[in-house]
Amino acid sequence: GPLGGITATLARVAATHLLVLAIDMPSMTVEYLKSLGHHVTNGGGVVPKLAGRYEPLAAIYPRAADVDLRQASLAGDYSLQGVTERLIGNAKMRAIQVNGSRASLFRNLNRPRDLRAAD
Repeated sequence: GPLGGITATLARVAATHLLVLAIDMPSMTVEYLKSLGHHVTNGGGVVPKLAGRYEPLAAIYPRAADVDLRQASLAGDYSLQGVTERLIGNAKMRAIQVNGSRASLFRNLNRPRDLRAAD
């Protein structure tokens, strides 16, 4: 699942941070992703938060998060919400609140009927 993919990539990435973006968010913009980058710190990532939930599949992870992700995976805790909460608690990530019109950027389209409903 997503936790395994992010964990495996962080273990191999040469950069200090990894941008993760789910393929089912076709409304996401380059501009918004660039704005997320402005919130990244040395060793710290950023995750959007919308309606009380994190958006861990549209986030920037620090390379140091691989330890936390690996521990979660080994413990059988595959919830990205829980892992994200722990990363925030460990000051490896911080949440950025999503408001107003930007909420539509996170709309998921998983099935053909979702695409028809979006038109």
